[in-house]
Amino acid sequence: MTQDAPPWTTDSAKADFLSGALWNAVTGRRASEADATLDDLCVDLHNTGEIDFLAGIDQPAFVALQRYERWQALEFIGRVTPRLSSTWREMADFVSRAIATMDGGDAYEIHKPFLAWLKAHPTEASAAVVLAENDETPEPWLLERALIALSDLGPIDIQ
Repeated sequence: MTQDAPPWTTDSAKADFLSGALWNAVTGRRASEADATLDDLCVDLHNTGEIDFLAGIDQPAFVALQRYERWQALEFIGRVTPRLSSTWREMADFVSRAIATMDGGDAYEIHKPFLAWLKAHPTEASAAVVLAENDETPEPWLLERALIALSDLGPIDIQ
């Protein structure tokens, strides 16, 4: 019988993220607690600038995850990412970095939250279109995701 982990707090979520322990927590014995509380804490910490959630994939602890563990971590990322305040460039850089480290099948697990983030942030999705119109074309698949998100949302005034 394992001992129950203490409930998540802002301080414990921040400390676990900064140390890299968060990835083991969401894939290990505390995975059952990786509920809306931890999701909300990570979103709040990122959106207030206390952590850079997008940099979490660069931590050695994330890189060291085995395939099944990484899938659990990607599921967690998928719940958190669409709610993050970020810019087009920051998110596009995150997605490109994440996909570069993934096995082919895992890449889709990053595309899903990216598309959800674009739909939740249509102004940022529009930024990709503006870049393309100004001949600062992002990678074609990034632009494609932005266009899909915008088309799913219907008419939007792009300025």
